[in-house]
Amino acid sequence: MGKDGKRYEGIQVCDLKVSVLEMKKHYEVHFIFENSQNIDNRMDTAINYLGTEGFFKQKKRIKATAVHITDNE
Repeated sequence: MGKDGKRYEGIQVCDLKVSVLEMKKHYEVHFIFENSQNIDNRMDTAINYLGTEGFFKQKKRIKATAVHITDNE
């Protein structure tokens, strides 16, 4: 559980690793991905899916952050 609310980590949706932190007035959603193809659509699909699964309350905003992981050394 986070300081302001619930924290969900280790969620995998649409080939994305997702973490959700519920804050007082919004949700922070963090996406980690390797494949950048169609990333905007996959992020939207993941948020919609998590919403239908009950992760989000309707009156709160969702702030999304995406991090691209590469194998470049």
